[in-house]
Amino acid sequence: MINNDYLKVGVNQFIGNVNLVGMGANLLSGGRVNFEIASLEYNNPMLGTTLELALMAVPVLGTRKIAAEGIEYVLKGRGANSAAIRLEAASNVWQARKILAETRPDLTITERNQIIKAFDLETFRVNTLTSPTIEFRFFDGVNAGLNGRWSTPQWLSTPTERVTTLALPNNQATRAATVTLQPGSTVFQGTVAPQLRYGPNLTGGGMQTYNAAGPRAVIKEVP
Repeated sequence: MINNDYLKVGVNQFIGNVNLVGMGANLLSGGRVNFEIASLEYNNPMLGTTLELALMAVPVLGTRKIAAEGIEYVLKGRGANSAAIRLEAASNVWQARKILAETRPDLTITERNQIIKAFDLETFRVNTLTSPTIEFRFFDGVNAGLNGRWSTPQWLSTPTERVTTLALPNNQATRAATVTLQPGSTVFQGTVAPQLRYGPNLTGGGMQTYNAAGPRAVIKEVP
């Protein structure tokens, strides 16, 4: 049996070791995980690792809902406007982290978190498709290729509109393709988050999809 007091001390000591000044994660004696700022690396490059390690305790102390409640504190701090929205989004973020850990072991924790951070977290959802779904992919054939996991349900006419709406760094988006997502695909969907650190024009706001697991999509370039 795990002594929750020792576990609490151990987690706090770990966080102290990575110099998260003024930030804490406490595992309370009742087994409730309170990640006050487990922020998927929004503020510190070590935070993703901290969250990943701390969540290893969750199967012992409780259920996925407990972890979701912890991540919910992050969304609250970032301005989510309702407790219900925060909790639903947090549950989806937790589910996505598990999916990426299982399906993309080739990526680092930082790279997996970057996928999630490409979305506005309040709108972020994990869905399983039940029918073929046609979307679009914009690329330039240089830095972004025809094939890939990202698509959008929106047809955007000009390269400028594509780059701005989808916040595409290092992609001129001069070419387009149709993407047919297959039934049984597990996808991440939501609003594109701004990527202003890469350019002032990358404001986002469009809708996007990340094909996380399941059948490979059929992608064909638009003539």
